[in-house]
Amino acid sequence: MTPNALFDDIHYQSLYPDVAAVGCDPLYHFEMWGSEEGRHPAQDVSPATLKVLAESLGIEDGTGNRVARIIERSPATSFADLALVAGRFASRKLEQILSADDGRRSAVLMISHNLGGGVSRFVEERAATLSPERPVLILMAVAGGAALHYRSQDRAIEFFIPVGQRHTLLRLLTDLQLSAIEIHHTYGFDDLSSLIEELTAPIDLYLHDYFLVSPQPHLLGLDRRYVGDDLELYHRDLERAAIIPNPGTVRFWQRSQRWIFERARRVIVPSNDVGNRVRRIYPELKLSVVPHESFSVSANGRRLGPTAPMNGTGHAMKVALLGYLQDHKGNKVARAVFDLARRRNLDLTFVIIGHCDDVANLGPNVRVTGRYADQALESLILAEAPDLAWFPAQCPETWSYTLTSALRLNLPVLCSDIGAFAERIVGFEHGRTFPWDASPIEWLTCITDQLGAVVDP
Repeated sequence: MTPNALFDDIHYQSLYPDVAAVGCDPLYHFEMWGSEEGRHPAQDVSPATLKVLAESLGIEDGTGNRVARIIERSPATSFADLALVAGRFASRKLEQILSADDGRRSAVLMISHNLGGGVSRFVEERAATLSPERPVLILMAVAGGAALHYRSQDRAIEFFIPVGQRHTLLRLLTDLQLSAIEIHHTYGFDDLSSLIEELTAPIDLYLHDYFLVSPQPHLLGLDRRYVGDDLELYHRDLERAAIIPNPGTVRFWQRSQRWIFERARRVIVPSNDVGNRVRRIYPELKLSVVPHESFSVSANGRRLGPTAPMNGTGHAMKVALLGYLQDHKGNKVARAVFDLARRRNLDLTFVIIGHCDDVANLGPNVRVTGRYADQALESLILAEAPDLAWFPAQCPETWSYTLTSALRLNLPVLCSDIGAFAERIVGFEHGRTFPWDASPIEWLTCITDQLGAVVDP
């Protein structure tokens, strides 16, 4: 079965040594977990590519066995052959779109990446809002070409456009008479400027991270920690930690992306903190601050709250970390705090409402609930009933949907003091920020202090 056009055992294990370390079958790992984590199954193949290839071949979407189903359905022996099949499918879908009644109404093109996370969530939610009124196209760069998602009030079509069929994409975008272009992310696009140059619709630029001012979009160094406010001073760290190969210098990268700022009629940021950081690079830029969600802390009544004092007669106090606990979200410092609390025999437990890597080494005072759908997070928080939500981010967050869920439930929060956190918890009674680069003992002391303040104000 492997290696084949879509999966290469050796490539997968060399790219992801953690898979080889646990001795798991590479294909099984990819189908069960790797696909959802965005791992690439073979050279120049991504999970998003597999998804649109499956759709192109008439394979219903579902979890597991996607590689096997594509290989079994198609007699093709190479990725190029599969791409040709997908290209013919794209041409047929193009004709369906252009012949549809709603296909001639002015459409909105949304350009984004296929990496998931907050960017993908925002794009999906915005597309759902716009599509009842006008067609929406979501364009994402994927291995071997582009994925295009067409949404309208009564239909949803996804297809793959191979690199060699750029004319097909341009024809569709031109014939749909675009009323607006929204750029949400440019990761994966080699020559987006030439495509945009052939389109005349006005552009709105949404900044969800710092990719247009740094080849490392979270402003991290190789240690997966924030480099500091002066990007020029830490340019070598950003270049070494870039998410793209050979980005050049940070200044070169900024010059290569400047055209997007110049073409945009509006540049939209989700928080004042993002705006302030971007203005350090482009002081003349006019920015519109538009939060990702409309939410007022003061409008919510308490639904969650403290239950028992720590080390008292009630149950142990519980601290929750929400989402995917990665290094730039505070994974390393959190693990050190878990261990320190255990060694000090504190009546304190931690729950990761979400997931993290290397679950086996977290310790007995930590529990992980597992991956969840975005809409399920608040129900999971209610079920766990934690006493505090902790956000030990090691980079400046631009928004944080998980913080929104904690605030909406009036759950006391403790956040790092960089990024959008500080301005987002203004007016929240049990919200506190703490130095992002604090030591584990300082974090643990702050956690216990915050729990005590909530229980006995």
